[in-house]
Amino acid sequence: TDFSPDSLMNVFSSGKSLEAITMAMLHDRGLLDYNARVADYWPEYAALGKEDTRIADLMRHEAGLAAFDTTINPADLHPQNLQANTVGAIIERQSSRFRVGEGNQREYHAITRGWIANEVFRRVEPQGRTMGQFLREEVSTLFDIDVHIGVQDAELARMSDVVMLGFG
Repeated sequence: TDFSPDSLMNVFSSGKSLEAITMAMLHDRGLLDYNARVADYWPEYAALGKEDTRIADLMRHEAGLAAFDTTINPADLHPQNLQANTVGAIIERQSSRFRVGEGNQREYHAITRGWIANEVFRRVEPQGRTMGQFLREEVSTLFDIDVHIGVQDAELARMSDVVMLGFG
């Protein structure tokens, strides 16, 4: 795809800001407490060392889930599959793991935080929407902002390829 002002591109870790905004909107509506345990909203999460993980821990990259022991099929990330708990079931089977000897539970959850936060989000959000659905309906469309978590089929033609820059 030729790059243009209408191109969509992956913003990588900047997506964490969108996750934080959607979680904050639930908090603002009185639906989410950052001091609550993840398991208060998602009981099946409470296993394998994850029982006491708080929402704030997750958002600070302190959930002990910086990596999973399995890969996720890209098709599992489609909204209907997320809502069928395909990713949630994988997260439920993960053990909380922290670096040895660091004295610090913080480890960047580069890929995993969004998946975990989305599972909490869709359990708390009254309509059961994913973060992407919520963002599209409550923010992007309402304010005419072309930012998304996940793209729809009609938007695929606007996607810009990620290309590695050559150095040297």
